[in-house]
Amino acid sequence: MGANSLHSRRINLEAIFFEKTHAAVAFAVQHLSLKFPCKVEMRLVGTTDVALAVDQERMLPIRKGKIVMRQDLADEAGLESALLAFFEQVHDAAGFAGPAVMFGFPPDKPSA
Repeated sequence: MGANSLHSRRINLEAIFFEKTHAAVAFAVQHLSLKFPCKVEMRLVGTTDVALAVDQERMLPIRKGKIVMRQDLADEAGLESALLAFFEQVHDAAGFAGPAVMFGFPPDKPSA
């Protein structure tokens, strides 16, 4: 399999968590009467020896079995800082200091 086909199948962790976390909070606000302030929890479990692609050439193993981040949210806008804190924990677990801007996030939605 060539590098182009691998790149086209790459899963962008940041983009998935951004999209799904925003959707979950919006759903909770609209349908479950979520009120702010509230807490958000993001987690990855079963990550021992799972590799994190830190760029197109390097994959680093995550050295923790789970990564859990809980944070208070004053409002929905606070979700961006919670996501950044979570991504930092994921990168730290792989021994990688993540960049300040990950796939365009912030200020935009992450993209592959």
